[in-house]
Amino acid sequence: MLRFRGNGLIMNEGLSIYANKILDLLRQRGEWMKRSEIAKGLGRKRLTGSHLTALAILEERKLIEVEKRPDNRPIGLIFFYRAIND
Repeated sequence: MLRFRGNGLIMNEGLSIYANKILDLLRQRGEWMKRSEIAKGLGRKRLTGSHLTALAILEERKLIEVEKRPDNRPIGLIFFYRAIND
C-alpha cells in the first residue's frame, strides 16, 4: 500500500525511511546504479549498514533487482541495483 508525504517521496507501508529513499532514487534514475552512486544520490560519501540492510529488504520484497559483477576489488564483486518496474 502506498501513501504520500508532503516532500513528494512515495512511502511504501512497512519500509524504513532508508528503504523508501533508496527506492525513490532508483525509480527516478530508472537505470542500474552502483552503491557509490546510490550514496551520492542520498547526499552521502558511502552507504551505512542500515542502507545495505534496506537494499537487502528491497530485494527480498522484489522491489529492486541486484546484479553482482566481477571486479578487481578485494571482495571480487561490484553490486548494481535498479528498481523493478510495475
